[in-house]
Amino acid sequence: MRIGHYTFHYSDRTTAEMPIIYGEDVRDWNFGSDPEETSRGKLAWNAARSGQVARLYHSYWVNPNPTLKVTSIDYTSAMTDSKPFLVAITAE
Repeated sequence: MRIGHYTFHYSDRTTAEMPIIYGEDVRDWNFGSDPEETSRGKLAWNAARSGQVARLYHSYWVNPNPTLKVTSIDYTSAMTDSKPFLVAITAE
């Protein structure tokens, strides 16, 4: 299920989109409510406290237009019961 997406804006005013798919990129941050693994995203961090395990996922995107400068990124929720959040972003 698509729970959101990132829109990358380029210097030439074109855009590219990266969907956020529940089960592929992320799962519930609370391990106890959904212990399955993701098919694409990788587990980046987890911590146990009071018998619960919290987790965060790492996803990556290959820029289809590497010669163009990314000028901004929009982060949009699909307004589902899932509430995706972004902790950090890097570029290389």
